[in-house]
Amino acid sequence: MQHADLLSGLLLAGAFLISGMTSVRKGSREWAAMVVFSLAGALGGVFPEICSDGANALCRSRELRFQLPAQQYLHIIAGILEFGGITLALYYAWRRTRNSTTFTARIYKGLARSAIVGYPILGVAYLVNRLGSIAEAFFFLGFTVLVLTQLQERTDGLVARRAEGR
Repeated sequence: MQHADLLSGLLLAGAFLISGMTSVRKGSREWAAMVVFSLAGALGGVFPEICSDGANALCRSRELRFQLPAQQYLHIIAGILEFGGITLALYYAWRRTRNSTTFTARIYKGLARSAIVGYPILGVAYLVNRLGSIAEAFFFLGFTVLVLTQLQERTDGLVARRAEGR
């Protein structure tokens, strides 16, 4: 998993850097948030999880008492940055398209509604240490939809700008 996190994070960062900040009109803040998301994902691969607190009670206990190597906490920080980056990207994309009725705008609206419902569920899952992995799986599905939508929108923006001669 470590190598997959690193590779996917670097590939996504490359894709967003190549597509550019201005490929979507008024979309520079969400672009920056997607770059943060991508780089944080890669960082999670550089500092893989030492033990799974969701599957091992001893690991969770040691984690909460800060008895694990720094690598575990760097992985947690990378995960927080990853979730924060993509959540900001979703917020900015929803805000940019909230008055639109396009298919892309409807995707952002649906993902935003899902996040509003999903984040409290994820929080409770972490607090009671139950079903966090299942909740995360739904988030990663939503993240995938957001990444694909962002890249499609940015690719369309690049094609349109090239057609205009910019």
